[in-house]
Amino acid sequence: MSTLDSDISKIIEDFGVFCDWEEKYSYLIECGKNLEQLEAQYKIDSNKVVGCMSQVWLITYISCTKPPKLYFKADSDSYIVKGIIYILLKIYSGKTAEKILSINIDYIFNELKLNEYLSANRTNGIFSIVKKIVAISTAINQNNK
Repeated sequence: MSTLDSDISKIIEDFGVFCDWEEKYSYLIECGKNLEQLEAQYKIDSNKVVGCMSQVWLITYISCTKPPKLYFKADSDSYIVKGIIYILLKIYSGKTAEKILSINIDYIFNELKLNEYLSANRTNGIFSIVKKIVAISTAINQNNK
């Protein structure tokens, strides 16, 4: 898929190294441990992502550039979810709203084969995070037209 940027290609490549789910799971846990913690002041209800089994908080920073870039920070109370958040932030953070809206997350998740191993509830939670990122990006994109 030619529209994949280098961050996304690297994630798919890194994940492809692992042969089984246990290795991928361990990798996700390590990614979760590397996720920068969100400061306690941001772990409030208005920043919570609705629809996740675990607690997830998401905040957005918007650059002053034209067009603006969106930077996301997020945290969770679960290491596996933190690992998935780590991947989502690599995919979405630091991009323009227009670029974010062009990302085919279904394709990426199929390439990572996450949907084969995660429970339906966990998958729904991940897509709740994605929906929030897309909603924020949609609003920013509309404001910049």
